[in-house]
Amino acid sequence: MSRDCGLWDGVICDEMSGHVIELDLGCSSLAGTIDSNSSLFQLSPIKRLNLSYNNLYSSKISPKFGRFSNLTHLDLSDSSLSSQIPYEISHLSKLQSLFLSGNSELRVLPRDFKMLLQNLTQLRELDLSHVNIFSTISLNFSSHLTTLMLEQLELHGMIPESIFHLPNLEELVLRNNDQLGGYFPTSKWNSSSSLKKLE
Repeated sequence: MSRDCGLWDGVICDEMSGHVIELDLGCSSLAGTIDSNSSLFQLSPIKRLNLSYNNLYSSKISPKFGRFSNLTHLDLSDSSLSSQIPYEISHLSKLQSLFLSGNSELRVLPRDFKMLLQNLTQLRELDLSHVNIFSTISLNFSSHLTTLMLEQLELHGMIPESIFHLPNLEELVLRNNDQLGGYFPTSKWNSSSSLKKLE
């Protein structure tokens, strides 16, 4: 890997190895598809990847994303992604931020939704708003979560009370899930469908 790669816009490299560790191409007017043969997947040491607000032409999220074992931040919001979120994403055990919102043709099977929540134990921020998820809300949330955005999915069943007791949760958005029921606490949170913890 070239040691001057850090001179490229949106690219940050490790000073010692020269490997790309951050790639920020959000809002870069990218157009095209990401297939499994993409050179992107050669960046195995990468820690932060942002491809949000680009036109990826209904690309699928390749299972190879699950190979980025050092990834802590993944942002694919509003990138015209389609098909199914692969369960391999749940292998990203160091992931702290996952943003997939605004991809209305992207879907998550209930089994994979629960797997994401169960395995990503370091998650601090999760935004799946406007993704096709027809599922109940799992009880297995990372205790590190500060922000949980689940707006306009197809969630159903009852809101688990335990979600309001997550020790670090500060913002919870559940609006526009018409089949979701339950009661919202009023003492520590300031509204009903878009909740923010009061100081």
